[in-house]
Parts: sequence; C-alpha cells; structure tokens
Amino acid sequence: MGHQPEESANQSPAWSETATRATAFWRGTVAGFGLPSCMLFASSLGYGAFAKACGLTFGQTMFLPLMLQALPAQLVLADHAARDASLAAAAIAVALTAVRLMPMTVILMPLLRGHGGGRLQELATVHFVGVTQWLEGLRRLPKVPVHLRLVHYLGIGVSVSSGTLAGSALGYLLTDAVPAWVVAALLFMTPLYFLLSLIETSSRSLTDRYALVLGVTCGPLAYLVAPDFDLLITGLGAGTLGCMLGRARLRHAAEGVSTRRGLLKRNQEGGQ
Repeated sequence: MGHQPEESANQSPAWSETATRATAFWRGTVAGFGLPSCMLFASSLGYGAFAKACGLTFGQTMFLPLMLQALPAQLVLADHAARDASLAAAAIAVALTAVRLMPMTVILMPLLRGHGGGRLQELATVHFVGVTQWLEGLRRLPKVPVHLRLVHYLGIGVSVSSGTLAGSALGYLLTDAVPAWVVAALLFMTPLYFLLSLIETSSRSLTDRYALVLGVTCGPLAYLVAPDFDLLITGLGAGTLGCMLGRARLRHAAEGVSTRRGLLKRNQEGGQ
C-alpha cells in the first residue's frame, strides 16, 4: 500500500478534527519551519551581510526584522541609514515599500473571521503579514477550521520570523567570509520563491496567468526605460492589461458556447 496523504485539496487536515488552539498554533509553527522559513533564512543571510556593510550594529540589524516583517523595507531602511538620509526620507521610502501589504491584509482578514480570539491576537496577526507568511496563509487557512485559523497563522508567522532572525544574525557575523555575489544570490531567493508561489496560486485563474506573464515580460523593459518607477509601471500596466485580456478571453469563450448552443438548437428544430 502507498502512503496516504494527510489531506486532500478540499478537505481539512486530519489533525484539525480534534485539535485545540495550542495544537493549531504548533502545526502552523511546524509548517512555517519548512520551505518558507528556509527561503527567508537564505535571503536574510544576504540582508545581514548588507546591513553590516551599511554600518549597522548587530543590535540594529536584529531590530529591523523584529519591527519590519518585509525584507524590502529592511533593505531600504539599512540603505538610507548608510547614506545618512533624513528620517523623513527613510520613513517615506519604507512606507512606500509597505503599501503593498495593505491589500494583502484586506485579502487575508476575511479568512480569519470567527476565530474567537482577542483583539491583541488580531494585531499580532497583522504584524506577521509579509509575502511569505501571506502566501502560506492563503494556501493553508481555507483548509483549517475557522476557529483555529488565527492561531495557526500566528504559528506560521512566528516560525518564519524566527528563520529571518537566525539568517540575519548569521549573515551579519559571517559577512567577511561570504563573497559579494553570494550575498546578491541569497537576496534573490525571496523574490524567486514569491514568483514560484504566485505561479502555483494563480494557476487556476486565466486573468492572473496573463498578468503574471506580462509582468515577467515587461518588468525588465520598464527598468530600462524608467528604473525609478519600474515596479509601479509593471504592476499597474501588467495587472490592468492582464485583467482586460483575461476578461476578453472569457467573454469570447462564453460567446462561442452561446453560438454553438444556438446552432445546435436550430439544427434540432430543423430536424423535427
């Protein structure tokens, strides 16, 4: 007999049938210590090395991942500190990198309704909204019973953040032993993981697939034309165009089905 999977695509995981909130939290922690935590650990090695090169102390390097869950915000703030930028400029730059987290939070919170926890747990959950945690939440939470989802997500957030802290510390301490190209490669691990996760989560949506392909294609071109606004141009342009193409394709398919049904009906009426 082959190994039986613990859960199917449309079923709750087997452990959730008799799980307590503590069990759900622990299961989330274990899930987060898998591939998501490993990817952020590798990326955070590069961040730790970069932070030391920018002149940050070890304490400052470790403080940023605690307060800023998103790696881009950490890199931007470290870079501004290295260039002696004003506090206002650094705050605006970090805020701009965090704008993307608002719609992610809006998408995530409906999955957590009915959790039965307190407001403090909700605030902690919002703090753990980052790309990696968010993607894992979208993948796992729909299968988890509603009253266990919040603590399960908190477990994912704690484990992923632990991997970030460990990678940041190790990267800072081993900076001199790591070549510059290795640091750059490690920093690329998170966007690579994000891209692969997007491919998985958008595989059922025609509109999302169009937007993803257009984004990958147009991103490098936008960087060559307007490097300061490449992400904005790519996101708005590819997303909007992908949505338009996807809807047009679906509308065309619906019209084709309607036409075939009409022809079939007329043929049937003519044969009577």
